[in-house]
Amino acid sequence: MASETGTFTPQSRPTHTVRSRRIMGLKPSEFLGKLAVELILTIGAVAVLLPLVWMLSTSLKTMGQVAVYPIQWIPDPVMWSNYPKALTTIDFGLY
Repeated sequence: MASETGTFTPQSRPTHTVRSRRIMGLKPSEFLGKLAVELILTIGAVAVLLPLVWMLSTSLKTMGQVAVYPIQWIPDPVMWSNYPKALTTIDFGLY
């Protein structure tokens, strides 16, 4: 910068730079808050979807496979015939 006398005086610069700690561009408190929200939403999604997956899995099992322990998530054999049987046993269209 030029002063009134025409001489150059350098600006003072800090000897070290202070860098803030950031995680994925967020402050640590913001990151933990977002992480907590994501975990709660993930747990909620699993709680909602698990019964639907269980229902689909159970609908494709034989009667003997339904109460097997430990749980067999993918039935073997897959009983696709359960669906037509369920729709024709009772007059499904009536309801």
